[in-house]
This record gives sequence, C-alpha cells and structure tokens, in this order.
Amino acid sequence: MPQVDLHQYLAEIREMLSQGRYTAAAAHCRHILAAYPRHVDSYRLLAKALLSQKKYDDATDIYQRVLSADPLDTGARVGLATAFKAQRKLPEAIQQLALACELEPYNNSLHGRWEALCREAKQTLPPATPSRAALGVLNFKTGLYRQAIQELTAILQNQPERVDLQLVLAEAYWRLDKKIEAASLSEKILAKLPHSIKANAILAEVWLRTGRVAGARRPLQLLQGLTQPTQSSCDADQPEGRAFLTKGSIPIAKQLQIAYFAKEVEEEAFRTTSDDEWSADLAFEEEGLYESSEEGEGVEVDFLPCSIPTTAAAPFLPLIRPMTRIAPRIGQAWRGMKARRRRRPPPPISISSI
Repeated sequence: MPQVDLHQYLAEIREMLSQGRYTAAAAHCRHILAAYPRHVDSYRLLAKALLSQKKYDDATDIYQRVLSADPLDTGARVGLATAFKAQRKLPEAIQQLALACELEPYNNSLHGRWEALCREAKQTLPPATPSRAALGVLNFKTGLYRQAIQELTAILQNQPERVDLQLVLAEAYWRLDKKIEAASLSEKILAKLPHSIKANAILAEVWLRTGRVAGARRPLQLLQGLTQPTQSSCDADQPEGRAFLTKGSIPIAKQLQIAYFAKEVEEEAFRTTSDDEWSADLAFEEEGLYESSEEGEGVEVDFLPCSIPTTAAAPFLPLIRPMTRIAPRIGQAWRGMKARRRRRPPPPISISSI
C-alpha cells in the first residue's frame, strides 16, 4: 500500500465526508484506527460518518468515547444531540445542546437550535440570563483566569460531576502557573477519565517542569497515543503541545506515515433528512462495535464511556440564552482577543530554550 502522512490522510477523510462519501470515510477511519487504536481525531471523523449513515447507536457510542477523552468537544455534544433527536430522545438531546451552549456562549446558531428543541419538547425556556458556568467559561476564554477560577470553583462545589468545568479550571490554574493546583485537579480528573487529553497533558507538563520526569512518562505515552503529535503540529500555547516541547519529554516523530487504505468501497445512498440539515447548520469545526468485513473494521477501544444524564431536569442544565444580547462589552473583548491571536500567533518553544 502507498504511504501517506497521517494529517494529510485525515484531511482527505474530511473531504470524503463533505462529498457525502460516508461509507468510504468510515472505512478509512477504521483503517487508521487499526494502526493507531486510540487516535481521537480518527474517532471524531468515524462518529460523523456513522451519524451521516444514520447508524445512531454506533455513532452515540463513539461520540461518548470521544467525550471521555475530550469533554470540552462541543462538536461531539452536537453529534450526540443529533443522534438523540433522530431517535426522539428529546431530553437527552436538549441536555447535550445545553452543555454545548455553556462551552460556546457566542454560537447563536447553537443557541437557536437549543431553544427550538426546548419548544419542540414543550419545555419552558429559562430566563435570558447567563449561567455561572457560561460566565466562568467566558472569563477563561477572554484571559480572565482569576475570575474564571473564582466562578468555576464556586460552581463545582455544588456540581462536582462537571468534569468539563474541572478541565477548564485545571487549565486556568496551569496558565497562571499554579502548578500544585493544576496537577492535583488533573489527577482527580484522571481518576474519573484516565484518557482525558487535557488532564494528561497538564499533569505531564507540570511534572516535567518540577523534576518528576519518570512520573511524566505514562501520561505522555497516553497523550501520544490519543493525539499522535508531530514536531510541527505541537502548539506551544496549549498544554497538549507544550507537554511534548518541555525538556525531558518523550521524543515525537517529524512526520507520521501510514499505509493508505486502497480497497474499493461501495457507497450506499443516504437520503438527507431534516435532522442531517439540523446538525450541519451548526457548522462546527473539527474537529466489536460493528459487524465488519473490511480491514480496520471492528476496532475496539478502551476509552471509558462518558456518562450521559437521561433527564433534562439535571441540575447542571445551563440557563442561558445568546450572550451577545446580554454582555456586548465582553463580547467585543472576546472578538478582539480572537482577532489579535489570528494576527500574532505565539512563537514556538524549542526544547533548547526551556
């Protein structure tokens, strides 16, 4: 089989999905997972392919496993909501969209879909005020880390099951160089979700900087299996990249090559429904489960499934509406920050400079 760069391969699979070649996309994802059985980006694409094929149970299983590695993945929550809505599990769909809304306070399309789903389920819409969780996430995203820590700590006292908010809090500690707090919280998260990408990254990076090189090896190896980084793909501004750029880290490849899946795949015809359009309109970026007969199929994973509440009355449902109508000044600051980041990306950090 011809060799291809892994990241280029993933881009080709995304193109297959955009062309409606869902069966081929799923086959290629399974082929990659045969070589890299924990690679989360491949699972994300596989879940999208399964969802588009209307294999809702399989898609739900994969999305839950993605969330066990990345509870902050709003795209996975939208995918779950789409699968639940198609199966008329409206409370579960509302739950997932509500959680996604807290992590994406400015996604008006997402908020609109959540409101429409609440009306469809004949649920009373909450007041147009932001939840404390949404404000805590917003403070974090705008660089107000101390305010985020204060808000999120208060929330987690009453809602300790919110692993997604624990991850935001852990990264806020990490960005303020509060090493003890960041590492301690990351260890607590890993006791629940041992494959959490961000928690493994924060713990490994902190331990490397504090001389615990041997202890950092296991979270680094887990992180490598989950993300398959290369030297050029590591973002020094993120824990996931910094962990591999810190002195004492494990070596990573300049480029990852994988054999291309060259078998012909017969495409099935899938009729587009309103549920498919409902999911696609949100425009999120990427980024023995199946009966199989092709290479790479039937890959089993050992991710822990993320628990999904079965009722929309859960106490952590966000009481939020589109925040652009609520906090325009904060919104302007957030948009300005994103524009500055696009104009001036952080310089890479080399091992020799640490």
